[in-house]
Amino acid sequence: MLRVLLEFAVLWHLSVARRNDVFPYLNCDGHKSWSDFREALLERRFKSADGSGLLDFSGPDTRQSLAELGALADTLLVEHFASLDIGNFVAVLAEPGLTQSRRRAQDCVYGVVAALYIRGQELLAQGEAEAAAADWEMALQFLGKELGLDFMESTDWPRSANILLSLAKLQGSPVAKATEGKSYPSLEQSSMRLQERKPEVVVYGYHPVLIEPFSALWSLEALRLHWFGVSDRDCAFFTLCHKRDPRKPVPAKLRYKTYMSEADVAEVEEAYRDFWDAETRSGLQADLLICMELRDAYFLWKVARSLQQSVATIYYPGIIFMQDEAMSDYASQVLLKQFHELISHDVLRLGGLQHATGTVALVAQSPYLATSIQYHTGRQVPCVRPLASYVGVQYRPNSSTVLVLCARTRLMMSHSCRGLFREAQHRMKSLARRWQMRLPAGDRDVVHGYLFEEVARFRATVLIPWNIAVTTFHELYAMNMPLFVPDSLWLARLWPKQMTSYGRSHPNLHQQLHLPDSGHPSGPTPYPSLDHMARDFPTMLYWAQSYAFIEMPGVQVFASIPQLIWSLSTGAYDLEKMSQEMKQETALATREVVPFWAALMEELTDVARKAKRPKVGAGIHSNFRVKGLGFRAEGLGFRV
Repeated sequence: MLRVLLEFAVLWHLSVARRNDVFPYLNCDGHKSWSDFREALLERRFKSADGSGLLDFSGPDTRQSLAELGALADTLLVEHFASLDIGNFVAVLAEPGLTQSRRRAQDCVYGVVAALYIRGQELLAQGEAEAAAADWEMALQFLGKELGLDFMESTDWPRSANILLSLAKLQGSPVAKATEGKSYPSLEQSSMRLQERKPEVVVYGYHPVLIEPFSALWSLEALRLHWFGVSDRDCAFFTLCHKRDPRKPVPAKLRYKTYMSEADVAEVEEAYRDFWDAETRSGLQADLLICMELRDAYFLWKVARSLQQSVATIYYPGIIFMQDEAMSDYASQVLLKQFHELISHDVLRLGGLQHATGTVALVAQSPYLATSIQYHTGRQVPCVRPLASYVGVQYRPNSSTVLVLCARTRLMMSHSCRGLFREAQHRMKSLARRWQMRLPAGDRDVVHGYLFEEVARFRATVLIPWNIAVTTFHELYAMNMPLFVPDSLWLARLWPKQMTSYGRSHPNLHQQLHLPDSGHPSGPTPYPSLDHMARDFPTMLYWAQSYAFIEMPGVQVFASIPQLIWSLSTGAYDLEKMSQEMKQETALATREVVPFWAALMEELTDVARKAKRPKVGAGIHSNFRVKGLGFRAEGLGFRV
């Protein structure tokens, strides 16, 4: 097996690499000393038993091998460290296609990082833990705080996860394991009742993620829809988006106003009251409200309640809990108080529809969002897998083009990601001319400016996620599009970029919201930061493994860009089989998720019948877990 892998590496670099290709530069092929060191490490890495690409120093020859590599690493650092220009290396990496003339062989940054890791391992074996930690922390500084795309993962140097995991272990920060959620009674299927009643549904919010709860039921023709707040741009992509212009909209400055006093709270409430009064006076009838912001859900529910209007409310958080609102200690206290007041009427508060009555339901879009709410409030929240049935199209490839979606972000990641894939595309053309790549700009809406019908025609999609609850993944999955995503060691460095950027703007927000003396479960923080990689990497890996969309049937993972390109070019994947596995999984999830939404909406919109409801439903029997209706990921707590 080792011989085959080495032959693969040689063939990759000698037969297809171009003179201007950035990957040989990142591998330091032009520097003999560093190149020899990399080949020595490459042989050790291929002996990894778990296939993760991590270095393996187990076995009887470990000590001698490590001592030899450690001595070589120390020599290279002494001889070549001073000639390194990290600024020049970063400039080349930022614009790989425009900086060929600046590529200096001596700027072997990844070689230095690998040498620091190996020397640290040898120092640790000699009992010098502090010196080992110092080497590893220096290596992380060279990699940079924003380790999102982690370009080292797309070279033949050892994975940077070696350093992160070793440092975490040395500092006593083991990677936690996700636990399985609690099981609850089955829910009654209520589709027929909804079709008979056709409730009026008011959706209030700017984000198209709000389309999910009712799109799952749209095929039943059981709802009449009114949507306030969504933009024309988003409505252009969703056929179910029936936008209604408000007569007296809530001013944007009040929707995100930071509470500093009771007067601020009263001002915001009055604005929501004026909005609701204007709409109801003009003839709006509402049986059910759906909101994704706590402020929207709370005030609209409160205003309708004060007017003696029987309007049920679904609070469907699709973004980080209170991320744009709790900007002061006073504001966080007010919002937490409003949250608890709202969910005291939650029909799911005791675990199922048969256990409690109420006019409110709180349902999260993903396990991560559900756990972030629990982190702040102590309240277990159900999450229901998005079906994205609003996509409305199926995988119908009519070309050999692979769509590559790099992360949308304010940081440089999206730009550099496309640059590396462009370089890799040249290799793909050399290996198999039938394959092409499409690299759209990473700052456009929905799926980077494409209509769903256009996306469905690509041969496959490579998705570099930009956050942990990415809606685009579920949209692609719904059309049975063959998907390739980074593995968990790489994914763990991708999604925290959003939280890191946000944390710099609002430091210590999660401490303001989280009350240590409240008796809440002491689970991992949902706010790890790339500014503290050594401390927070175990938490990042915990969340990457917990969400586990990479474990869903039909999805393939890759550890590096060269590995992905080689596998696609050699036909290693059966794309039709991947698509079929997704179709089957979606059908299973649909049989669980649709009855859930139908039962929930029927319950909320039929208050008069609640007291006579039987304790056990007679419809489709599917277990409803706090973490995961419709999620199936073996061993990670989301299997139903």
